[in-house]
Amino acid sequence: MNSKFLNISIFMGLILLSILSLNAIKDFPNPAGNNTLDSGYYPRILVTLLIIFSLIGIFKEFFKKSTIFKVENIKPIALSLLLIVGYFLTWHYIGYFYFITFIFLVLCINYYDFIVIKKIYLKGLFINSIISLGVVVFIYLLFDKVLSITF
Repeated sequence: MNSKFLNISIFMGLILLSILSLNAIKDFPNPAGNNTLDSGYYPRILVTLLIIFSLIGIFKEFFKKSTIFKVENIKPIALSLLLIVGYFLTWHYIGYFYFITFIFLVLCINYYDFIVIKKIYLKGLFINSIISLGVVVFIYLLFDKVLSITF
């Protein structure tokens, strides 16, 4: 596949996503009043920067030499994307964020470990489970207890 076409398509997709985000940001509340920065100020800056950098990227692509884009090892990439989509769908329809996040992290870490080592060790599975549990506990403490954001 032509890399120039693929890059321009990705930049155009980012611009479309930015426009949709700008549409959503305009509805953010302003609890402090009209004379202060509202809650959409920082997201508006990020989205504007994304549009600017995407336009720069499109402009640069027109002057760049075209190359052939080849994807190797498509199976791990496709399985990773499938795991991510499955994680979000399970979280949306079933709930139980912390449990599903733990299972997702254990699956991802062990899958990537299996790609590198080509074997599954019980010790590695146990260590990866402890790491996943630590990440989930950290997410719980940070978001639920410190920031009072529940999932």
